[in-house]
Parts: sequence; structure tokens; C-alpha cells
Amino acid sequence: MAQHPLAALRASVGLSHAAYAQLVADAHAALGFGPLAARREKVARWESGRTVPSPTTQLAIAHVHGVPESDVALLGWPMWLNPAGRAAASAEEQPWTAKAAADRAREAAGPVTGNAFRLVLAVSGHALLVQMQKALTALEHPRTAHTQPGHVVPPASLDWAESRLRSLEREEAGSTSAPAALFYAARAEHRLVAGLLADAGYDRQTGTRLLYLAARSGRLCACLSTSLGDFATAERYSLAALQAATTIGARRQSIVCLADLAGLHATAGTPKDALCVVAAARREVRCLTPRLSAQLDSWEGLALARMGDKQSSARALDRAGRRLSTGDQQPVVADGLPVRDLDGMQLRLCTGLSQLYWGRPQEALKWLAPLTRTESTASPDAPGPSPFSAGVLLYTVDAQLALGELDSALRSAWHAVALAGGLPDALAGQYYRRFDIHRGEPRVQDLLSLLDSQASDI
Repeated sequence: MAQHPLAALRASVGLSHAAYAQLVADAHAALGFGPLAARREKVARWESGRTVPSPTTQLAIAHVHGVPESDVALLGWPMWLNPAGRAAASAEEQPWTAKAAADRAREAAGPVTGNAFRLVLAVSGHALLVQMQKALTALEHPRTAHTQPGHVVPPASLDWAESRLRSLEREEAGSTSAPAALFYAARAEHRLVAGLLADAGYDRQTGTRLLYLAARSGRLCACLSTSLGDFATAERYSLAALQAATTIGARRQSIVCLADLAGLHATAGTPKDALCVVAAARREVRCLTPRLSAQLDSWEGLALARMGDKQSSARALDRAGRRLSTGDQQPVVADGLPVRDLDGMQLRLCTGLSQLYWGRPQEALKWLAPLTRTESTASPDAPGPSPFSAGVLLYTVDAQLALGELDSALRSAWHAVALAGGLPDALAGQYYRRFDIHRGEPRVQDLLSLLDSQASDI
């Protein structure tokens, strides 16, 4: 008997019947369709063909896998599952060459189709493992970039692009620009580099430099997409950056990309996937400086906390703290490496989130609150907030709501709006869902009205 397409799709993300049922139930609630019983028997019946999911359940499944609602309506069950299955498998089939890296960089910079914000990342389970294997193989056998005929790229153009990228990388630690503005600036640089890779003429040396810049600009776009709450776009840029870096053998940049990808899975994906990426990064022992090791330890600690392994999580976070103290004398900033100010912020974030998963919201606040403290009144001399502050405040809201501190949670939400210059739509949707259950409170209604006008995915 042929495998049901839902079974193939579930296997592609490496989830059991029970885990998949919970994922669909979470998506069902997040989309505003109400509670859905998360029973593994339901999934088994869908896969056997004995029952068909309700229309809203199908939309939740589609949301999980990034399938447009139009496909669900047009193709019907179970035919609409096949496009999602093919999309999940496409990452496994993609070659890992310099030419393919250039193509992927351009695809990452292109327009987004479907819903850009998804509850689960598209490349997961076995598909992610294949990507890690290809990346590590490429690092062991790096390739020079291909040559391409055409109008030659002037060296000065690359010098200026690298200078602009370096300035934007420094903005990660703090900036008076809105996070969305920083993302658009980074995206413009990535599109410039991707366009040169696709259309300009260059020799192997210039092509290799272009791929290196594609890796740096892609990583920056991925991080800033995360700050906007757009995890699907962050994943797309992150994987493109990883392929560009590993293809040309840029080992340190590759580890930076892997660390960022591990963080993406630790916060927005599946914890096991985060551990898979961490394990891949640790294969490159010779490039693991104390700072990079601390980043991996931090994300490992958070992933283990999400899996309920408190003891191992605490050990990983403690290792991260010790490594950071060892690396204090390293440069504050280096090309392609996040500014050092972000290291302590990341460790605090992972520790605070881990405290939340351990059921200790009061302790979580002690770690999260310092990450979003800024001057009460903006001034030219005041340090700019991190682009990630609005996202961190979302977790602060989680802790405050867990403690029943609705007024404090509202202040945090309004603070996030002020820091971000208006919340981007994906992040606004996440805030909206936190406060929607309190919509009966008059003091919540003004916030919900604002968030409703800013969010496109509610």
C-alpha cells in the first residue's frame, strides 16, 4: 500500500504521532480556531484514510507546513499535502556547489510566497540532517567559485559593500534605527551581492569574495528577520548563508551561521533539531573560539530546557558563562562575527527562557528584565536599544502573565511598541495572541486594537 502523503509529510519533520498532534493543535489555537484535542489516534486515523480532518484542522496543518490556503481549497484532501511534501524534500535534493550557493542566495533575497510566519521551520528532521551533512562535507572539500562572463565587478564596489555590512553588523548590539529599517538595509545589501553573483562577470577570486559577502549579508538578514518575529524568512536566509560559507570553506563564518541556525531552532523550531545543528557545529573543533563555544552552549541549554532536561540544561548554561569569562580579551568585533555585546545578551536570554520552561517565571524575569532596560527618554547620547529588544519583551510578557501581573505585562508590551517604532506584523501577531484571552479587560483593549492594525497573521 502506498504511504499516505500526510505520513510522508510527518516523517519529513521527524515527529511522532503524538508530537505531530500537539503541533497541529497548537497551530489550530494560534490561528484563532479554538482548542483542538491533541491525540495521536487522530493522526493515525488521518494517515490510514479512515477519517478526514475538519476544514479548520486542515488549515492548521497547512499553516504548520507553509502551504497556502488557496492550495487547500483548490486541491482538496489529501492532494494538497503533496506540494508541501515536495517542498520539504527539495532541500535534500539541492546540490551543494558554488553555483547552487549563488542561486540560493538570490532565491533567499527574492519575494516571499505564502505566509511568511510559520509555527514550525520548513527544513526539519531528516531534511535538516541532510543539510548538516552536506555543509560539513563542503567544509572538508571547499570549492572555488565558478567564473562568469560579463561586465566585471569593480573591486571598489565590493569594498564599499563590505564596509556597509560591517556597519550594519555593529548595529545588532544597539541602534536608534527601527529593526525593520535595519532589516531592509541588510536585505538591500544581500540583494546587491546576489544580483552581482547572478548577472556580473567575475574571476574565481572575485566570485569567492562575493559568496563570502553573501554569507555575511544572509546571516545578518536572518538575525534581523528573527528580531521581527519572521522565523520562516530567517530560516531561508540562514540556510542560504550557511551554504555560501561552507561551499568556499569559510570555516569561522560557517560556525557563526550554524550557531545562529541552532538558535533559530532552539527558540522557534524543534529542540532536537537545535541539538542536531549544535552537534554539527562542534565537529569543527579547530574553529571553536570560547565565544562561539559559549553561543553553542547557550542554545544547547535552552533546547534541553524545552525537552524537560533541567539538569543538563543548567550544566550547558553554566559552561557558556565560564567560556564567556575566558573570552573577555577577544576583539569586540570581527568581520562576520556578531559583536561581543551580544554574547552576554544571548546567555541571559537563554537562561531566562530556560527558567520559564523550568516553571520559574519570577527567576526568568531577573534574567530577562535587564535585556530591555533603556533610557526612559531618547537622547542623542543614549545607547540605542538592541533590535532584538521587542522580541525579548515578548518573553518578559510571558513571565509576567504567568505570575498574574497583567499591568506589568501591558507596560512591557507598550515598551516593545515604542522601542520597535511600531511592531512588525509577525511579532504583533504573537503579542496579540498573548493578550487576547484578556480582551475583556478595558485596559487591554487599546493594545489589542493597535496590534490588530499592525498584524497581518492574526
